[in-house]
Amino acid sequence: MFPATVRYEDEKREAGVRVGIAPAASCAKALDKKVAKALAAHDCQTVLRATYTDASRAVTTTFGIAVFPMETAGGADSALAALPYSGVRAAAFPGTATAWFKDSARRYHSYRKFANYLVFATSGYSDGRPAGGIDRPDLLRFHNHAVTILGERLRERVEPCTVTGVVEC
Repeated sequence: MFPATVRYEDEKREAGVRVGIAPAASCAKALDKKVAKALAAHDCQTVLRATYTDASRAVTTTFGIAVFPMETAGGADSALAALPYSGVRAAAFPGTATAWFKDSARRYHSYRKFANYLVFATSGYSDGRPAGGIDRPDLLRFHNHAVTILGERLRERVEPCTVTGVVEC
């Protein structure tokens, strides 16, 4: 699901590198409180997360894939539109460049719907400096492209309870 590397959209040599894959988590644990609450009514099943660094290792991005039954995914997407932002919680990995990336360091959030999944991403500086404005938006170009790459892997609508080893129903 989460490739080892994701190439930049406009670069042939540079790629974001996967640092780790977090254990599957409930929507309440893997998503911001307001986001999880909005998605609970749409039967959010679970969230799969992985964390990447950009080529410079200066920016860390956590991606989250929220799984929904086919009939509720559209409503989940609509529920998020009313929120000021939608965020997946940071997944840091000790002993790596992402060790200091915590929720308080997240600067940029996005999400997109693909079939019966919502793909979330949140980025910030790897050194854990507190959230603020995006002072170097060019550093986050990996973020948006990777959401599309991950989402393309999820284009086919699949009932999540039929996918062995991902969700227990």
